[in-house]
Amino acid sequence: MTPQPETGALLSGLRTVADGPLSAATHMPPAMYHSEAVLALEQERAFGRDWVSPGLAAEIPEVGDHLVWSIADQPVFCVRDGDGRVRTFSNVCRHRMMTLVAGDGNSRRITCPYHSWTYDLGGQLVGTNHMERTDGFDRADICLPEIRTELWQ
Repeated sequence: MTPQPETGALLSGLRTVADGPLSAATHMPPAMYHSEAVLALEQERAFGRDWVSPGLAAEIPEVGDHLVWSIADQPVFCVRDGDGRVRTFSNVCRHRMMTLVAGDGNSRRITCPYHSWTYDLGGQLVGTNHMERTDGFDRADICLPEIRTELWQ
């Protein structure tokens, strides 16, 4: 994202202050705290390029335990899959873009509340209502987008 004129001027002013002596430092302009343009830039540059910690693996110790959160306004959930691995997926159904998991908890499968599309704990679509009658439709071709997840000790 290219900084907009508003954010470009703010960042330039901050750079000038940061490059100066500490004794001349001042507070940040109020717009840094409430500007939508600054928020969008921070989300892209701070959260879109680096790792984000959603919580502790110990918070989801059992198969099917899941945590719901967001990365830069994108809904995601972490789940402990059937092999005991922690995985992170988009929290949006591939069918009609409905939020899948409403809150932290435990589930054997992830079922969309809208049309009951069902995904296993590995994000693979395993159940649909009447879609098998649709020409060319293959559940095996559909899975939730997975977000790279690593455990840090």
